[in-house]
Amino acid sequence: MNERELKKALNLYRSEQYSVSEIVEMTGISRATLYRYLKQEQPNS
Repeated sequence: MNERELKKALNLYRSEQYSVSEIVEMTGISRATLYRYLKQEQPNS
């Protein structure tokens, strides 16, 4: 995984046009990695 793929995956997720399964397939990033980075982006409540 490289930074470009990660940014692409995050942008695809934010677009709300693709499921996590589709994003994982398109980018090659693991589901766990994607969720880990999404969790880090969430503001603390």
